Amino acid sequence: MLRCLTTVLFVCVCSNIYSQPLTSPLAVNSYNIAQKKLLVFSTARFINLMAQNNLDRDSVMLIACRITGLPFLLPYTGDDDNTDLINAGKVHEAIRSLKSLKNEERLQLLIELATWYLHKAGAYKTDLDSANYYIQEALTLSANDNNRRYECLDLLGEYYRQSGNEPESKKIYLQIVSSSQKEIKANAWHRLGQLHTGINSSDLTFLNNSLVLYQQSGLKEKQIELLWNIADCHLKSDISLFKNDILRILEIQKSIGYKHSLFAEYELSFVCVAQAKYLEGLNHANAARENMKWSGITALEGTFDMRLGVVYWALGKNAEALTWFKKGLENRSLDTHLFWFKSLLYATSLLAEDIGRPEESLSLMKDVISKYPPITPWEKAQVFSIIGACYARLNNYRLADENYMSFFKLSNEYPGIDPIGEFGETYLEIANFYLSKSNLKSARLFAKKVMSGSTLSVWSLASKNYMLFQIDSFAGNYKSALSDHIQYKHYADSVNSIEQRKKFDELMISYGAEKKDRDIKILEQEKKLQGTMLLQEKFTRNWILGGVVLLLIIVGLLVYNMRLKQRTNKKLEIQRKAIEEQNFTLRHLVNEKDWLVKEIHHRVKNNLQTVMSLLNSQSVYIDNDAALTAIHDSQHRVHAMSLIHQKLYNSENVSAINMSFYIRELVSYLRDSFNTGQRIRFEFVIEPLEMDVSQAVPLGLILNEAIVNAIKYAFPDGRNGIISITLSKTAPDRYLLSISDNGIGMPAHFNNKKSGSLGMSLMAGLSEDLDGVFSIENNIGTTIKISFMHELGVSVRIY
Repeated sequence: MLRCLTTVLFVCVCSNIYSQPLTSPLAVNSYNIAQKKLLVFSTARFINLMAQNNLDRDSVMLIACRITGLPFLLPYTGDDDNTDLINAGKVHEAIRSLKSLKNEERLQLLIELATWYLHKAGAYKTDLDSANYYIQEALTLSANDNNRRYECLDLLGEYYRQSGNEPESKKIYLQIVSSSQKEIKANAWHRLGQLHTGINSSDLTFLNNSLVLYQQSGLKEKQIELLWNIADCHLKSDISLFKNDILRILEIQKSIGYKHSLFAEYELSFVCVAQAKYLEGLNHANAARENMKWSGITALEGTFDMRLGVVYWALGKNAEALTWFKKGLENRSLDTHLFWFKSLLYATSLLAEDIGRPEESLSLMKDVISKYPPITPWEKAQVFSIIGACYARLNNYRLADENYMSFFKLSNEYPGIDPIGEFGETYLEIANFYLSKSNLKSARLFAKKVMSGSTLSVWSLASKNYMLFQIDSFAGNYKSALSDHIQYKHYADSVNSIEQRKKFDELMISYGAEKKDRDIKILEQEKKLQGTMLLQEKFTRNWILGGVVLLLIIVGLLVYNMRLKQRTNKKLEIQRKAIEEQNFTLRHLVNEKDWLVKEIHHRVKNNLQTVMSLLNSQSVYIDNDAALTAIHDSQHRVHAMSLIHQKLYNSENVSAINMSFYIRELVSYLRDSFNTGQRIRFEFVIEPLEMDVSQAVPLGLILNEAIVNAIKYAFPDGRNGIISITLSKTAPDRYLLSISDNGIGMPAHFNNKKSGSLGMSLMAGLSEDLDGVFSIENNIGTTIKISFMHELGVSVRIY
């Protein structure tokens, strides 16, 4: 079950990220190999934190490589060459070249192949078997080279770990620890510290051993990596040590010119909020978001918006918090599910709990999860808890209890569902709900969950003790209740800490000083004003007469202006009515024109359908297979044109056709016509594009010819296959249409210019009609490409 959830989450995250690197090259061009590896590692750790450890290590590392635009082998071998065979994904070609290599070159390729199979996403036996094969080959070849042998043993230890044989893996790493070289020994201690999924005291000892050796070797990038691992251990036990680890990371990063501080700043914001240092937390959250923008890792933008929302919520700024949470939801899609789903949870929780709008919270939650349902058990549990909270505030006890118990059931079914302890406050709120309903039995269930989990924030400690105070009071255990209440008051006072009050006092002092200066200036102005008034009193009698005369003049001008305005308004009213009549006439003419254009498209479509019917009737009387095929091909071509006129007739926009919908409908028709069933699968990567009919018709005919050829000839003897259709923007006014298959491909010496095929001639001719460039590639199947210019005057809408 967990493997299935992990696979779904990995596909959701990677489906769009694979298309392009998201980090600005300028941000990493100045980095050395160690700093680039650190960037990938830090990004992978952060993604794993967002996924609540629901992805395996290799899947997370692969996502991090895609997001940062760095090669796949870089985190494992330090290979920064995107052009080599394995980083380019040409693994089979690399395997074939292995036969011609010897000595060091062969050993290097064996290690890279072992790394490739060992660190592919997931842990499949076939991949592990392939990895083990290349590891054993490499071990044999490296018998006389200790450094290379330790590198191979490191791979073997990782092989045993992924195979579930931890004792054998540990044995291998302890063997490597005997090395005299500090870096090799440090790496082995590091591996031992990461051997288990959970963290124990021995793991922390191993990591500290590794950190000491890296410090002695002066490898600061590796020190940062180790500190991240150690910080993850401290996160569950001592938040003060966790904060110290992050501060050390920032210090070392600054010393080596490593500029990607976004993850460390994010974690510091988290710590400060947990320690009720909200203003400091806000500064770190803003710094994290600014660095994220600079670095170009915008795939994570929703997560950093969410962090700002959390800080504003803690500060009691609910309106600002809701704005940031909703901003984190703006670019939601299935591809970025991992990075915005928490914003949904926070937004709905804030609406239900603090803002007091549970109906709006419930509506937002149901609207989003109807399109993007929760994937992992953690997400499902959070959804249950928030929906339960909404119903609790709507006084619907039955539905609140139903959702809370579903949340409780999930937390029991998956013991590791909450790896970093985010459910603690939720357990508290639900326990308090049942206490308010005098349901002591259910309250105790959630109270046990609270006591068994780790509590980090001061607010959580205060809430936990207050809940214990209530339970002990209900049970009549007044002595314990008094002790609980004392602890509650201690932590409640800490929430409004001395440091926060100090900052408030500083602001008040600053405000008081400014107010005093303003008061002095006002008194000086009043003194001057009094002197001026005394002088003015001397001239008052002289000004009275002049004022009366001036008033009479003003009244006369006002009366004149009023009459002039009335006359002008009458003229404007007459003009307005005339303009409205003209607009009505013009709108009527435009509507008639649109209706006539639609009627033309409708009749053209009907005529083309009649042609198709005639061709179909004619085919009944034809016995010649070639003639019958030609008639069917003509039917497909006519349908491709008919579909365009049908789309224009049914669309509000009669001048342009949406190519995304048109291509999918054309493919659906051809799939049904050839009855491909599940044998041939179609994949689409289509940028939204609207085209004039003069361009859409030849493009539709080209699509028809290319897809029909692929269906008929690419997969003989009932083979399975994939046909991929891509329409992408290559320049501001230029697009590329690509139709490719993974079938048998064209004959070795095929020449499309001399083929004598009507379909090829049609495609080439229609490409010229589009002022496009037509080409055919024969590489693991056939790829047909048409590069064409989008005509000026036709709008392109990017959604």
